[in-house]
Amino acid sequence: MAVKQAATYLKWSASVAEGKPPKTNLVRSTEALIDGAAGLGLTGDPGKDWILVKTLLYRTGVHEFKQVAGALDYLIAFNRGKRISASLSEMWMSTGAYTTARQGLDSALVQDQLLAGGDDTKGIHVMTIHKSKGKQFDAVILVRESIKQGAKDYRSSLVWRGDDEPYDRSRKILRVGITRARCRVVMLEPLFPRCPIMSEHRL
Repeated sequence: MAVKQAATYLKWSASVAEGKPPKTNLVRSTEALIDGAAGLGLTGDPGKDWILVKTLLYRTGVHEFKQVAGALDYLIAFNRGKRISASLSEMWMSTGAYTTARQGLDSALVQDQLLAGGDDTKGIHVMTIHKSKGKQFDAVILVRESIKQGAKDYRSSLVWRGDDEPYDRSRKILRVGITRARCRVVMLEPLFPRCPIMSEHRL
């Protein structure tokens, strides 16, 4: 039955590509779904945007799309959700859109298979914030460095090059590092230079 359905879907897809869409409920609903997705106000928060897309799928009322929406809950379960979210977050921070979401999803699923049963976060691990995405630790120590840019010019390592005030990208990356901790976060800071996204806070 599944093979027969797949053949039917491929036939319909070919007809759509030729500019002759079949007058079936699924095809009409697919067109409406695409139009609805194009009008979504995505936020850059993968968790929130995931819910927007899933809700859109449910609202079609089409059995096939409702099955896809139901499968999303299973897809993001356990560490898969963390890795997918980390991949989509990095994508959004780099480009302002989910430009290669399919590749990011495939990569996260492959990583999940490779690390299944071996994602050990016990002991002490030294890594960049980017490498820490998708992991959790009992405690996290974040080290802020003073980076020399010229003879007398320094900048905070928490402010990324090219990120202007109010430093949205830098704040999101710092948030990733802080939220790796289950219980405690310690921030080690140099006295100079002051950090525009940290100076008003005492951790």
